[in-house]
Amino acid sequence: MIITYNIIISHSFENKHLYVLAAATIIIFGVYCLYLLIILVKNILLEKKNALELEKLEQQKKYILALEKNNNEIRKFKHDFNNIILGLDGYINNDDFDKEKLKKYFNSTIMNFNNNIELNDIVIAKLNSIKVSSLKSLITNKVLVAQNNNIDVDINIQGEIHDFYTNEMQLSRILGILLDNAIEASLELTGDKKIEMNIIQIDKTTDIQISNTFNNTGTPIADFNKEGFSTKGTNRGLGLSSAHEIANKLNMLMNTEINGNTFIQNLSIEGQYYTENRHITSK
Repeated sequence: MIITYNIIISHSFENKHLYVLAAATIIIFGVYCLYLLIILVKNILLEKKNALELEKLEQQKKYILALEKNNNEIRKFKHDFNNIILGLDGYINNDDFDKEKLKKYFNSTIMNFNNNIELNDIVIAKLNSIKVSSLKSLITNKVLVAQNNNIDVDINIQGEIHDFYTNEMQLSRILGILLDNAIEASLELTGDKKIEMNIIQIDKTTDIQISNTFNNTGTPIADFNKEGFSTKGTNRGLGLSSAHEIANKLNMLMNTEINGNTFIQNLSIEGQYYTENRHITSK
């Protein structure tokens, strides 16, 4: 069309009809380009919409899995509770009633069971300060897994958190990796096992610290962040390096500390680089 236009316009001064034809040609070409531009913009917007829908779907899947996990915990609780009641029934209805044995059973089983329930309730209640459903479900799920493996869990959250000002799905991936690593490292211990999580948010900056007891063999911190490194063999250390890779692409800073037999992961989310349109600007 451009070549045709040039040919026509070169002779248009001699013929008024050719001049009109040249103008019509360039108008048609402009309309065609505008049409292509509109189609291109629509495709870009559609791709972004599809990406957001996929992200929401992933969050919903994680939420459903967390609900299923919680339902399993409730069923486990009912099973354990029924076993305790059956044991109590056996002591009470025994013809050879032994008050001392009943007292010992009560103190060692029922009271211990009750204390564990209260401890779980206190920790889970603290997570109500997180108003982001996807992150709350993830952390709740990991806390229940840790507690079921006899790991002492302590959660401290200052104030209510309504927004982490970053990509929720990617943050879920990072926290999932860090909490899984903390649980796995604690399970290697034969003594006291503990995981502590502290979350504080000031303005749009959120600091998350996850610390856990572990078997400190003197391995340098830098080795933990290498792809493929693991204290339990090869090809099992992809998680921590992946967490660093995700953080580096987003508005996050991540570093590792070791204090005696405590492994500490610090994650800082710089919310000032997160716009109202949910986009992350350059650091």
